[in-house]
Amino acid sequence: MSSAKDVGLFATTKQNVPAIFKSKNIIEEYFLPDIGKEVKFDIPIKTAAFVTALSAILQEPMNLFFKGQSGVGKTYIVKKTLEYFPQENIRYLGGLSPTALVHEHGILMNKQGNPIDLDSRPEKPDRKMFKTDEEFRKAKEDCKKKVKEWNTELATSYTLINLKNKLLFFLETPDQGAFDRLLPILSHDKEQIEFNFTDKTAKGKFRTAKVVIQGFPATIFLTVDKKLNRMEELATRSFTATPESSEDKIEAANKVTTHRSNYPWEKTHETKERKQLKELLLSLKLTFLDEDFDIVIPFDNLAELYPHEMVRDMRDYDHFLQFIKTFTALHIHQRAIIEVEGKKYAVASIFDVEIAFKIFGAIFETTRTSADKALLDFYWEYVSTTEGCSIRQFVGFYNVLNKTKKGYNTIAQYLEKLEKKGYVDKQQDENDRRRYTYNPLKKKKDELLYNPLEHENKVDLSTFLKTGYELWLNDLLKGTLWYIMSNNANENELTLNKVSEAEAREKILC
Repeated sequence: MSSAKDVGLFATTKQNVPAIFKSKNIIEEYFLPDIGKEVKFDIPIKTAAFVTALSAILQEPMNLFFKGQSGVGKTYIVKKTLEYFPQENIRYLGGLSPTALVHEHGILMNKQGNPIDLDSRPEKPDRKMFKTDEEFRKAKEDCKKKVKEWNTELATSYTLINLKNKLLFFLETPDQGAFDRLLPILSHDKEQIEFNFTDKTAKGKFRTAKVVIQGFPATIFLTVDKKLNRMEELATRSFTATPESSEDKIEAANKVTTHRSNYPWEKTHETKERKQLKELLLSLKLTFLDEDFDIVIPFDNLAELYPHEMVRDMRDYDHFLQFIKTFTALHIHQRAIIEVEGKKYAVASIFDVEIAFKIFGAIFETTRTSADKALLDFYWEYVSTTEGCSIRQFVGFYNVLNKTKKGYNTIAQYLEKLEKKGYVDKQQDENDRRRYTYNPLKKKKDELLYNPLEHENKVDLSTFLKTGYELWLNDLLKGTLWYIMSNNANENELTLNKVSEAEAREKILC
């Protein structure tokens, strides 16, 4: 039997188990109410940022793109969300160049994989420190030999950038060179990538340096320059979200700003909920570092619930699974755990799947299209119910219903983007070849859960997944060990206790 100390669940076990560890839905019961005091509206956006940051502790972390006009609150939302997480694992990055990536975040290593201390370079001996010329001569020869060995060690060295369990928060678009080097890591192609680049030495000379980037980080991009090559390739390996820009949100945000100016001393005050969340997230980090937990999703029929009309749906399904795994990790102290060939896996529950549908479903369409939500809202509100309308007609439709007006060029850009996304068909007017009309191609929103469960003979999601669980269990290796984390008699620590599959079952099928 392993103690809480063994699995790293607590930094210290001499305390009562906080209520947050027993919460069924930590995001909705703790995170959203607390951050909602400072960040109004944008529940899907705050949750997406939280889930992405938490995914850094997993073997397959996530990438998040924020899209939306300047001033909509992208930076503010992410910064406030990241305040809950251990800061030593977060890198706040401005415009990142290839050399900055190496010098600011790299460690020089020798070929044996040990760090090199640049201050330990052999120094020439001082004649004053020796009694005889012979002693000084031998010291110079010894130093010459050591310098040669030192130079050989430097010549075969490399710079290691370890990004495992890190979150990279890009406040600005990275340099193209840095982006090219990061792309294989962000794409999770290989866990260790080697490359060479030209660097400038302290004496002003150029040399070829070897760099090794290791591990998969979680990433959040606030702005992405469209001129970056292969940007669309990375977009398919991430999910996309857009903050709201409604009048109600702007009014609520201004009230928060007013409150901060009225009570500036509250900036240094941490709520009880925030302290508990920070303690929990630190505990989860230690748990996954100490025990190297992975997550298993035990529903053999889960893929049947996910849309499969587009090639992109294959990669987006991976993102959906990561949402499930992250929510399982957040509640690992309440989940059944299995051991297979000496490795432990937290087992996702039906509830984890249900909440993943809810969270990921809110950003499903923006992710599937890599489009700004404002663009999609324009389509569903002004284009989807029309036929054969011109740009000027859409300008009229929009400006009649909105206080803030949009011009011809802006609406034309909207329609051009919608055409590229496959939402509208552009046709040349037969009577005026200088004029174009637009016809909607989609009559129904892309939704996450339009699947067999919406059939006339649909079944309950829970019932459907229970069937998948039985299929998974039939394929499971015999002799698998089951555990649950539970309180001991004094409730001052959690222990990892062996149980039967039947006992663990209720943790999965809840």
